[in-house]
Order: sequence, then C-alpha cells, then structure tokens
Amino acid sequence: DLSRRFNSRAAGGFIIWDWTRRLIKAGATYYGDTFILVAQARALRDGLRLAIQAGFTNIIIEGDNKIVIQALKGMIHVPWQISNIIENIHTWQTQGIQLIITHIFREANMTADWLSKF
Repeated sequence: DLSRRFNSRAAGGFIIWDWTRRLIKAGATYYGDTFILVAQARALRDGLRLAIQAGFTNIIIEGDNKIVIQALKGMIHVPWQISNIIENIHTWQTQGIQLIITHIFREANMTADWLSKF
C-alpha cells in the first residue's frame, strides 16, 4: 500500500502471509518523489520479489490499487509509468511462479497502509 505525505514523497508497504495467515515478512520502502501509481506498483513488486526469494511459487496478490491490479491481469492497457514494473512481474510468471491476482478495498488493506506511513 502507499502513503503520500504533504511534501509529495511516497512510501509503500507490503505484507507476506502464508496460507494460514501467519506473518512471513512485512516491510515498507521509501520511494521519494514519484507518482502514486508507480509507488503502488513498486511496493507490490518488492513484496512479490521477497516472497519468491523466500521460495514461494504459488502466490496470491491482493492489492487496493485497481489500475495496478487490472494492468497485471491484462484487463487494461498498461500505463507507461508502470510498464517496466508490470513486465518484471510477468517475467516471473513465465519462470513458473503462479499468481492469483485480486483487487481488495483499501479498508481490507489497512495493515499495509499502516506500514507505509513509517
């Protein structure tokens, strides 16, 4: 998820759970001055990268940015600002990583939102 401060700097947060909802890893990254869309896509990619590095190959992605989720699912034309990020994620899919991608409402993503504020 994303926090954008008054000074227009952005940070993103992610949470990795196992299938029983046991916390595996959580984190947040400061992205500096950037578009909200880019920060949201980067946070998703950063969390996904860590899940893959931890050995997970069947991953459910839940994100609250509808544009990022629809771009990942091929439902819309990928905005140029995030095309490289979406391409990175699709490359992992060609390497045997199975993704289920779902949109969730921001209220269901409160923990990631909270992380992004630190």
